[in-house]
Amino acid sequence: MAVRLTHLLARGQWLKPPDVPWSDEAEPRPRVLLECPAEGSPWIVASVLEREGFEVAFCEGPTPRRRCPVAHEQSCSALEGADVVLSMLDRRTAESAEVLPAMLTCATKCPPVVVHGPLDQAVPDGVATLGPRASVATIVATLHRAIDPMRS
Repeated sequence: MAVRLTHLLARGQWLKPPDVPWSDEAEPRPRVLLECPAEGSPWIVASVLEREGFEVAFCEGPTPRRRCPVAHEQSCSALEGADVVLSMLDRRTAESAEVLPAMLTCATKCPPVVVHGPLDQAVPDGVATLGPRASVATIVATLHRAIDPMRS
C-alpha cells in the first residue's frame, strides 16, 4: 500500500496510509509513485524528490506475506494517480519480479516507468533505466522526460 511522504513521522514511525495517496493541490506537481523497499530508505529518496518539485507516494513493494495488488489484478490508487513510477525494487525476488510486468499489462493505463538499480536485470522495451549510481539531477531529468517525452 502506498504512503504519502507527508504522512510519516520524523522518527521513522509510520502513520496509517490514506486510501487515496494523492493531494488535491490547485497547482498539481508531477506525481511520482516510488517503489522502494524499507532497506532502500524510501523516505530519503522521497524527500529528495519532493524537494525537486514532485509529489511522492511510495510503496515498499511486495513481500512473501504481502503481495502487490496490481500483480493480482486488483486496483492501486497510487498507481492510477501517478504521472510516472520510479521502481527501485529488487526484481530478483519472486514477489518483486511480478510487479513490473503486472503494471505494464494492468487494466488501467500504466504511467511511464523508470527502473533504478542494477543494469543486469532485463526490463521490457519502453521502460527507462538508471544505473545504481545515477545522480539526483539524472534521476530528476529522466522522470521529467518520462512524463513529457518532448522535454529536452
